[in-house]
Amino acid sequence: MATEDNEKLVARGGMIVTDESGNTFEITPFGVVQDYTFLATTQGQKEEITGSSIIGYGPSARYIASESIVCGQPLARKIEVSTGKTYAVLATTSSATNEFLGISLETASLDDSVLVLTSGNTTVAFNTASAIPSIVKLDDNTTESELNLAAGATILFTDSGGTGSNYASGETYEILFDALAGNTVELSFDSMSFEHSTSTMYDRLGITTSNNGISFANASFTFMNASSNSSPAWSSGFNGSGDWDSTSASPGYILPKDIDRAEDMPLGGYSGSNFFYDTGARYVKFYFSSDGSVTKPGWQIQVRSSNTSATPLANIGAKLYVGEFKGINLPEGTSLNENKFGPEAPFGTILDADASSGSVFANIDFNPQA
Repeated sequence: MATEDNEKLVARGGMIVTDESGNTFEITPFGVVQDYTFLATTQGQKEEITGSSIIGYGPSARYIASESIVCGQPLARKIEVSTGKTYAVLATTSSATNEFLGISLETASLDDSVLVLTSGNTTVAFNTASAIPSIVKLDDNTTESELNLAAGATILFTDSGGTGSNYASGETYEILFDALAGNTVELSFDSMSFEHSTSTMYDRLGITTSNNGISFANASFTFMNASSNSSPAWSSGFNGSGDWDSTSASPGYILPKDIDRAEDMPLGGYSGSNFFYDTGARYVKFYFSSDGSVTKPGWQIQVRSSNTSATPLANIGAKLYVGEFKGINLPEGTSLNENKFGPEAPFGTILDADASSGSVFANIDFNPQA
């Protein structure tokens, strides 16, 4: 700073301090003054978060990582009660607002030092909807979730066993996918295997659809079965009390026993894997029920929005909240807002509409307010 500026600072009880790196700080009797005047002329720009570091435009601090951390993730403070030691961990929806540290500017492993932007502008890990991972397993952690489908992204929806194991006995789960306004949900039924006999669906995955998110109706696929009870999660008997291939048992909304049976359905219609059926509905809700005995490999279904835009967009000015899945964040107005760490606790504001590559440029403020 100029000498004249220094004199003004000293006149009001402050002073200028220069550290060994040549950085200058204004200090008053009440502490260091954070200087954000540069944000009026230099907003900064978005960077890829796949590297070892990103730029943060604002004050930062260093912590020791208590787990693996990558650039752009929101971090919280963790204090080990037994030792009193303080670490940085990934923030979650259960983190208290007074535990938030900032956004990681570096990729770090366990016990590494990590640089954290405490406020200012930087690139933040982000999904235009609800931070859906590449694979969503329907289990105790995801049941009753409402997951938004990001433009241009396809997810793999599986049973609780994932891609390599069977679902468990005694499961009763449901999950909702939302393609967002103006779009519809598209599904590709890549594999299916359930405990069915010729006359009984002991374990069953069924589908309902809606365009308003309130009133749902059973889906209708020619290669699926209908139940003798039309209300989710339905009953084990086929419609008409006959066998799976009776004239009244299809079309329907419950996945058949396996691929062979899907291909042999009297009305046909199964086109194999990597073929997307447009449900014609914005919302699709799955219900799964398994009995107490035999289990099978379950299902693998690709789920996507009809909006296949390659460049997802964010709303400039929208607030940022911590998402359900660690390290990924979501905008206000999504169906997972009830899971954020407080109804009036956003940690930042989106500054640029570009939400490609799973990130967005944002202003960070860890003093949450409505």
